[in-house]
This record gives sequence, structure tokens and C-alpha cells, in this order.
Amino acid sequence: MKPTSSILRFNKTHAHAVCRGIAYASAGFVLILSILLIANFIQTKAVDPLNSPSLQSLMIRLEENPQDQLLKDQIRALDLLARKAYFTSRWQLKTGGLLLLGAAALFVIVLKFMADIRSRLPAPEGCPDADNSWLTAMKARKWVTIGGTILLSSSLIAAIFSHSDIAKIDFEAGSEDATAEAFLMNWPNFRGPGGYGVAGSSDAPISWDGEGGSGIAWKVEVPKPGYSSPVVWENRLFVTGGDATAQELYCYDAGNGRLLWRGEVKDVPGSPAEKPRVHSDTGYAPSTAATNGRHVCAIFPSGDLACFDFEGNQAWAQHLGVPDNHYGHASSLMVFENILIVQYDQNSKSRLLGLDFGTGNTIWRSPRTVISWSSPIVVNTGSRDELILTNSTSIDSYNPGTGVKLWGMDVLGGEMGPSAAYADGWIYGANDYAVAAAVRITPGGAELAWEYDENLPDTASPLATDKYLFIACSYGYIICLDAKTGEFIWEQEFDDGFYASPVLVGNKVYAMDLQGVMHIFELGDTYKSVGDPALGEASACTPAFVDGRIYARGDKYLYCIDGD
Repeated sequence: MKPTSSILRFNKTHAHAVCRGIAYASAGFVLILSILLIANFIQTKAVDPLNSPSLQSLMIRLEENPQDQLLKDQIRALDLLARKAYFTSRWQLKTGGLLLLGAAALFVIVLKFMADIRSRLPAPEGCPDADNSWLTAMKARKWVTIGGTILLSSSLIAAIFSHSDIAKIDFEAGSEDATAEAFLMNWPNFRGPGGYGVAGSSDAPISWDGEGGSGIAWKVEVPKPGYSSPVVWENRLFVTGGDATAQELYCYDAGNGRLLWRGEVKDVPGSPAEKPRVHSDTGYAPSTAATNGRHVCAIFPSGDLACFDFEGNQAWAQHLGVPDNHYGHASSLMVFENILIVQYDQNSKSRLLGLDFGTGNTIWRSPRTVISWSSPIVVNTGSRDELILTNSTSIDSYNPGTGVKLWGMDVLGGEMGPSAAYADGWIYGANDYAVAAAVRITPGGAELAWEYDENLPDTASPLATDKYLFIACSYGYIICLDAKTGEFIWEQEFDDGFYASPVLVGNKVYAMDLQGVMHIFELGDTYKSVGDPALGEASACTPAFVDGRIYARGDKYLYCIDGD
């Protein structure tokens, strides 16, 4: 028995030594790899490839010289290098994370095996410092375990959360777009071309009777309710509708009101089986669609975003996540060239997206942090295009082609519903229980020009000209301010308030109140009414003005007004 016992002790001792060597090696590997992963994480977060100074400098030069092919080639080359570096880093993080898990698992298994093969007897009584040595060993193991767990967890978190979106810079995104003139003469998104409430046409009807039928070319009932406004492209008119059972996009013949097709947005991957609860002020279809002349896109409070071609075929759909806000998502879509712009301001995970209209692929993505219900606008300042957003604290400007933030000013407040206004190089934001603020765009960014804190809107967006700023309030006032100084010029009180945004057509302003009465007045230093024709039903939607006609949505019906 003694030889066998000796051999057994030798084998256990040898196995224990081998395991100890493996444990030391795997622990060292975990330590080194953890440090490398954390360093890689810090470096990845510190460097934004698409916002590097060199690339931004070239992009600014390209904005000044858009036809410079040499600049485009340089940007493509730099973008390619940045993308290669980015995806190499992502591969390293992913591979490193898997290796780290494997090494940590091996370390734990070896320790367990060592504990099983080596039985340890307690120190005999009377052994000098026996109790202290065991206590010291226990404390050492405790702190090594805690430290190792923290290090391992940190490195795994770094590997998991190092992802960020990066999109290829595409100079040809707008190569097949409709012309700028086509966008101007149609009504491609909320509040018309650019989204700031100025019609491309200069004439529109001033007299009609929606209930009696005078001046109405056609009137049709919309299948499902919604607060989205109509958008129009040539002979196609689009609105959305929805309820707890379905979310739909409707396409009408703009000439005769015939329903051409009805597209239901359903079976979107990731979409919740049950629609989220929405506020009565927004409903299930509050966001206005957008079209680029070939496709039309619609978004709903479920977080579902879908695109159809003009024949009613669904081109693509995606789920952006259930909106995290207390009224439900209400921001409308915006179109810039071939880019669909989505303002997704929430309590959490806010973001601004630029998607390819035809495919839904992400062209760019920018983080946002503050909630809002307003919609984006796109303006041309004379030197560049700017994408202007308002939220519950600020007015922000982005490059609509790349998503790069150009400037931001914390000048707003409250629960932001109205979108911005623009005229003559000035941006205007306004919200009830806060202020109206005028921001002058400068070569280096923007500067605050003035503020006004009297009668303010909570839903309707302001309207600006080079001389006047008009504010339509939900409690029945329209206010006229000097656009350059903020000085009060006049106010006019009406029986009902305004949710629809006022629109400038030629030298006339059209403002639809909540009872469907259109208050038409001329630009001027005093209020001069042109007429107050009515739909004959309530309305909270902003009309579309195209080719001498008005397309208006009431609570139940859709109208084409020609005034004849």
C-alpha cells in the first residue's frame, strides 16, 4: 500500500503543479487582455472617424466647392481609411472579448480542479502565527477576487459597448433626386418645402364653403383618424391614419380624390405585438409623411417606420424602438435630397437619423439627449444647407448630408412641440411657458439676437418673413413681431385657437384654427383680413398648398379646395 500511496501523492502533486502553471498563465493572459480591451475602448470612444478634424476640414471645403472632384477623392480616401481602422478595432474588440471569456473560464475550471485534487488540513494548534497566516491568505484571496472581477467586468463591458454607427460618405446620394424646383413646387413634407411654412406657389384660393361645397373640388372620408398633415407630389396625395388595431398610409389621386392604394404597416421586425398607449392629443397617426417623388415614408408612435413606392409596394420597414415619452412620438419626417431625416427625441436613446430613402440604410446617425415633439426643417443660408431642430432646451443645427453638428444654443424650454421658423438667415424658436428666441446665423455658427416672453405657441410652429414673425397660439391669438428686433407690432384675437401652423403664400398668411376656419390676412404692420372661409369641421392639421389648390385635412374628411 505504501508504494501505491506514494505514487498517488506524486501524481496529485504533479497535477497540482501543472494546474498551477496553467492558472498563472491564464490569469496573466486575462490581466493583459483586459488592460488592452479597456485601452481599446477608451481610444474608440475618444476618436470619432467621421468627425476627425482633417475630414471635417475637407467637408467644409467641399461645401464651398461642391463640384471639386479632387476634394471628393481625398474625402473618399480618408473616409475609407477611417472605416478600415474602425472595423479593425471592432474585430479586435469582438475577438478579444471571446478570448477573454475563454481564458477566464479556463482559470476558474483549473482553480476548481486544484481544489479538488489537493486536500488541505487545518494548521495544528500551537503552530506559530497559524491563525494570522490563514487570515492573511483569506484577505488576499478576497481582494484578488474582487479586483479580478472588476477588471474582467470592465473589459467585457468595454468590448460589448464599444459599438457606434459609422456610415459611408455617399456623394451620389442625391444623384437621382428630383430637382430643387420640383421640391419647391410640390409639398414633400410637413409645412412644405424645407418644412418652414413657405409655399413655393404664390397664389391660393381665398373663398370656399366646405359644408356647402362651394369652392371644393372634392371631399373624401379618411378611413382611420390621424393628426398627420397631407403631403403632395404632382398627382399623388399622402396622409396617414391609425388606431389601436392598425397603422396605415393612404395614397389619393390629388386631381379627383380617389383612393389609389392603402398600405398597412405591419409585421415589422422587432415591433411590439400590442401598440403602446398614446395621448389623445397625438393619437396613433400624428406624424406627417415625407416623399422624394419616388417613395413615400411614414412613421408611427409604435416606433415603426415604413417606406412605399408610388404604386403602394412596401420597399422597406424598420422598428426604431418603442418611443420613450409621455405623449407618444409626434415628430414628422423630413426629406433632404435622397436622405430621409428622422428626429427621434426621447427621454432615453434620443437620436437623429439620416436614412437612404430607397433602402432604409443608415447614411449617418447623430446622438441627441433631450426630449421634444417638434419636427426638423432644412434651410439654405446662402453658403450651406443646415438642418435645424428644436427640443426642450435648445435650437441645434446639423449638416443634413453628414449629420455633423454645426452649432447649438440653449435658448428654449418647456415641452417643445413647435418647429423652428426661418427667413433671411435668421432662425426662430418659440414655445409656451418659455420664450420665443431669434438666432442670427453667422459665419462661425449663430448668436442670440432677441427673446420675447408674452403670448407663445404650444403646438403651432411660428412663421417668419424677412420683416415679420407670426406666432399662432392655442388660446386664440395671432401675434406679429418685428423679425429683426422682437418688438411687438400687432395682435389679433379669434374665437378659437390654433394647432395647425400658419403658411405664407405670396404676400398672404393662411392660418387654420381648431374649428377649421382659415384666417387669411395680408403681410403688413396692421392686421388686414382677406377672408375667413371654413371647412365645416374641426381641424388640427396644417394644409398643403400646391399649384393654386389647398389640400386640407379635417377630423374626418380630406378636402381639395380650388375656390372655383
